[in-house]
Amino acid sequence: LLGALMVVSFSAVTAHYFEAGLDISMRHSMRRVAWETPLDAQGVGTNIGFTVTRDWNQQAERLRKLFPDPPAKRRMVKYVEGVPIFGPPDRLAFAGRFENQAGEVRYVAGEFFPRKEEIAREPGRLTPVVRLILIATTSLVVFGVILLWLLRTLARPVERLGQWAAGLNEQTLSEPPPDFRYTELNALANLIRSSLDRARAGLEREHQFLRFASHELRTPITVARSNAELLRRMIEKQPDHARLTKVVERIERAGKTMGDLTETLLWLSREVPEALPVDDVDLETLTRSLMNDLQYLLAGKPVEIDVQTRRVSIQAPEVVLRIVLGNLLRNAFQHAQGGRIAIMQSAGAIRIQNDVDDGEGSAPETLGFGLGLELARRLATRYGWQCMARQDGTVHVAILTFNPPD
Repeated sequence: LLGALMVVSFSAVTAHYFEAGLDISMRHSMRRVAWETPLDAQGVGTNIGFTVTRDWNQQAERLRKLFPDPPAKRRMVKYVEGVPIFGPPDRLAFAGRFENQAGEVRYVAGEFFPRKEEIAREPGRLTPVVRLILIATTSLVVFGVILLWLLRTLARPVERLGQWAAGLNEQTLSEPPPDFRYTELNALANLIRSSLDRARAGLEREHQFLRFASHELRTPITVARSNAELLRRMIEKQPDHARLTKVVERIERAGKTMGDLTETLLWLSREVPEALPVDDVDLETLTRSLMNDLQYLLAGKPVEIDVQTRRVSIQAPEVVLRIVLGNLLRNAFQHAQGGRIAIMQSAGAIRIQNDVDDGEGSAPETLGFGLGLELARRLATRYGWQCMARQDGTVHVAILTFNPPD
């Protein structure tokens, strides 16, 4: 549309200046005729079809009817009869008033019939306006063809971009986008890929949060339910208040643990998590507290526990440390079917070793390498700790190091 408007506009301007150029040329010719034509005693002369007079009333009556008012000083007026588009006009008349430095005035007027003259001289000749219209029409056609070619050339990579975007999945999203020929389309493809990648990462964090939450909340929920059942039985038997208080405290701890776990998992699921508050945590107290909460996993199992701890305090978020260490202990308690569990806590590390049942067809999750260990590793990595787990035959070893070697 812009191209067509420019062609039409420039064609109209060209036609205007063509006509204006003819008028300027005619005015100069009339000025030359005015002063180069000799006048007779009455002050009248003729030259190349023009009549030159000293007084306007000396001009022919038919011209004075076409121009009732005499021309102004240094001005030329014209009369056109017919539409000079597809051919010369039927009739043209010009009149002008010219004055020299001495103050002498002369009027120049003339009447012409260009159509008759044109037909008689060159029949079938195109007028300049018709030629201009043909040039404009040809320009529009050429411009339209070029525009359609450019649009088709541009549409192909755009269609490719749309097909590529529609076919994106988890496998192709990790691959770099193809070249779409244009810098803008390549930038758009990278933007689409990065946006979908962020969306996928957000969904993955939500899925991990749900998996971690369902995994981690099992222990405090079990503790709360078992102690609530114990509390109900104790109330029925009317025990002493000291035992009731301990049971209520365990339920309260389980509820607090669930709240802390939820907050920590939400923190871990954020794209850019904020720093959690750091506390002075006693490793011995925390280890024995977690062991006490997880005792239900050893109910009815011939398992011997060897615990070697010492009073050591470290600076760390207690809830994060509780999740990491709790997962390692839960793996050991849950997958030990008998034998011995050794827990050795020193100043900079905790080592947990237990016997596992590695029957035929046992999956890695069955041996203690499941979701809990994945969460423990992720949290440990966030705080610069080192969480390692390995399977040596029928022995499962997990080591949590707080000050890994350089």
